[in-house]
Amino acid sequence: PYKAALETLGVQFFALSGQTDAEQLRNALQLLAAQGITRVLVEAGAGLSTGFLQSGVLRRMYWFRAPILLGQDGLAGVG
Repeated sequence: PYKAALETLGVQFFALSGQTDAEQLRNALQLLAAQGITRVLVEAGAGLSTGFLQSGVLRRMYWFRAPILLGQDGLAGVG
């Protein structure tokens, strides 16, 4: 029900192709580039951060982290 409402506001939805996560990530970035979007800000957890690093799609990366320690129960920033 929300998709139609978002489309009336100009939101576009795209289906991604690719077998692996890396292929889907590359395809998503190529699709965005075809739309004129050449820069992406990604706030990611360990899985997506690792995907960007392993897929080789990064040209530049800025890493920000909170000035606190999470302790032994904290999650890794990169897998």
